[in-house]
Amino acid sequence: MERESTQARSSAGILGLAIPGGAALGLAMLLFGANCDRSPSHPGTANGGEAGYVTGPGVFDGETGGMTGMAGASGRVPLEHRAAAVACAMDRPAGACSWASMPDAAVQMCLQDSDCTAGSNGRCNDMPRLSGCHCSYDQCFADADCATGSGPCECRAAANTAGQSSPGLSATNVCKAGNCRVDKDCAGGTGYCSPSLGSCGNWGGVVGYYCHTPQDKCIDDADCAAQGGGDCRFDAVGAAWQCETSQCAG
Repeated sequence: MERESTQARSSAGILGLAIPGGAALGLAMLLFGANCDRSPSHPGTANGGEAGYVTGPGVFDGETGGMTGMAGASGRVPLEHRAAAVACAMDRPAGACSWASMPDAAVQMCLQDSDCTAGSNGRCNDMPRLSGCHCSYDQCFADADCATGSGPCECRAAANTAGQSSPGLSATNVCKAGNCRVDKDCAGGTGYCSPSLGSCGNWGGVVGYYCHTPQDKCIDDADCAAQGGGDCRFDAVGAAWQCETSQCAG
């Protein structure tokens, strides 16, 4: 103890302070303790080598402005994510054009399903917000039908029975944009691939599927309550998920 007090007094002397032994010992412990190893500062490597300072799985870090850990890549599981590919149904319900008996409709692309022959499963249905009918077609039936490097084939709402729940599902099978199709496409096979709304929000529906990243500022919409509101969307410019409030009116 005498040696510790001597060291403490010596440390205080370096600073030019005249402090009694006991107080000097406490000061010295603070000074030398600054170089001690602290467990929260160990970089996490669950993301395949990128360092992230883990304070808990998928916890928002106000100091860095991002999600600590893997932000949905291997931490907290997003509420919306595509665990496996979904095969869309080949059949499609018949269309129903309520304007067929009104040839003076503002826009009339078809009168019946047989008029729709430019693609697969052509159906003639009313146009939203316009008086008239138009043809719509299934773009795909499986992910492999979509261009390489794009998002998945999202099944139309009526045929979507495999838990692929997301807002704004299309009335047709559609190839979505994105950088992933299923969870295993992300973070070396340990991440999550989630659907994202676009700049029009719920009005425009899901525009693509994207991997969660260590730079994400949110994982689910609920995370946005403390960030000014909005919903959690993928930002193509920043290549990460963040809260957005933009909406379109229709």
